Amino acid sequence: MRRNFLMLLCLFFLLVLPNVVSADCMKVGSFDNFIVKDGSTIILYNGSVPIVKIEVDCTVLPTSKIRLLKEYLCDDDEILIDDSTCNIESLEPASEN
Repeated sequence: MRRNFLMLLCLFFLLVLPNVVSADCMKVGSFDNFIVKDGSTIILYNGSVPIVKIEVDCTVLPTSKIRLLKEYLCDDDEILIDDSTCNIESLEPASEN
């Protein structure tokens, strides 16, 4: 019985741990500017420094109003774009390019 429990516990960690490790999360805090690329990719800026690149499942316009719901964002979280919730498909640190 103990051996079966240990095997199930190991199997659980093998199945769950990769999903936890592969989840991308970042502390964004605040931003004061953004640009839109390809209609669904947003790069948030703090001054002239790019903070994070976010891909969402909705259309974003250069005139859109963006609001973060949390300062610590992960894949599959939500943000407000023009007062509608959009899912974050992926996020990564933004580069200067």
